[in-house]
Amino acid sequence: MALGGDGRHPRSQVGPLARRGPARGAGQEPCAEAARASATDALSYEWGYEWPDKAQWQAGRRHGICWAPD
Repeated sequence: MALGGDGRHPRSQVGPLARRGPARGAGQEPCAEAARASATDALSYEWGYEWPDKAQWQAGRRHGICWAPD
């Protein structure tokens, strides 16, 4: 998925709600699904998805990080 192809941080492209906008949101569901699949209890699990902030984006980070505890 190409995000911010013009080099601008997605927040500058979609306004103040970018934290919940389409670029960041694209990683939320796959992350939740991966965490659910690896959990011992699919009804009780933790996960997180971290999106690059503006400084990280400008430094070249164009991906989110999905995590789930062991």
